[in-house]
Amino acid sequence: MTYTTLEADLAEAAAEIETLWVRNLIGHDESTARIKLRLGYQDNPAGPGAVVLLKATGESQPMGTQGLYPRRFHQGRRVRAAAAMADYVVSASHRFLGPALVLLRSGVALGHARFDFVYGTPNAKAAPVLVRAGLKSLGMVSRYSKLLVARAALTRQLPSWVASALAPLIDFGLRVRDAWSDRRLPLRLVGMAAPWDCPAIDEIWNHRNMHGLFSERTSRMLRWRFVEPARHDWRLLVASDGAGRACGYVAWRRVGDMVEVGDFFSREPAVMTWPLMLAFGRFVRRQRVQTVSVEFFGDPAVARQLGQAGWMLRPDAMPLFVSAGSADLPAGPDGWYLTSFDNDED
Repeated sequence: MTYTTLEADLAEAAAEIETLWVRNLIGHDESTARIKLRLGYQDNPAGPGAVVLLKATGESQPMGTQGLYPRRFHQGRRVRAAAAMADYVVSASHRFLGPALVLLRSGVALGHARFDFVYGTPNAKAAPVLVRAGLKSLGMVSRYSKLLVARAALTRQLPSWVASALAPLIDFGLRVRDAWSDRRLPLRLVGMAAPWDCPAIDEIWNHRNMHGLFSERTSRMLRWRFVEPARHDWRLLVASDGAGRACGYVAWRRVGDMVEVGDFFSREPAVMTWPLMLAFGRFVRRQRVQTVSVEFFGDPAVARQLGQAGWMLRPDAMPLFVSAGSADLPAGPDGWYLTSFDNDED
């Protein structure tokens, strides 16, 4: 069987694309697939996206898709057009290396032709295919978590009566640790819930440290990423210093007894991440949640700041791939700043 690819006309091929997503992407139905196509590809404020279709001889319908989500990255004063690889699916009857590689190579080629660079965070099984498709690995997107309330974690390892006795002592120790960390800081921030049209977002973005490579985090981009009805109840915290100056923000949502961080950003990430995430920890502790989780790839100074704020590196991580041959991009974590904000798969 011979496989070919073509770029989809997003209006004419909408039904075919949405059908493939419903059949192959977990958690999607006709409504969510339609919203995904509109938000990610047709109404993306960073520009129109693209979807590559996989066709097989003798088949009237496409057998797979590879999506390219646009993103605007800022590197100093330079604006870079980028695309995140997303919505990669191949129908079960064609799910083997040959067609998978044809589809990926075509997606990468289209990305190179239309954007300054392409990036993606595949699962472990897909990672070798991305190398053969012309991408290179930069490292791992790490996950960090912070324990706020100990009882549930203790109950999984100890008898319930022992967990009940130890939990208050450990919870007190966790609060003392954060208080001691707070006292060591030259800058203390206070976090408050804020609306998504808060002017602080643009103030923080416009006064950011210009060193590094950041995807655009204007108020418009954050509302697109987190506020649309299909985005599952994301909330915003803005952290300010003693003079009332907005220094950073955290986008977050509650998932059961845990909190997932969708993005965190500050004027000076290498020095303000520590006080920002301490302020966020104090805030969400009042929400009676057990743990908080965040993903990050980038400047080791920011990763160290997460550790100083009590966030622990977890063993699960995802590989990050970028366009091979993008010589003017940072070659490793130094200079990058990626969070879940930069991955549109959720």
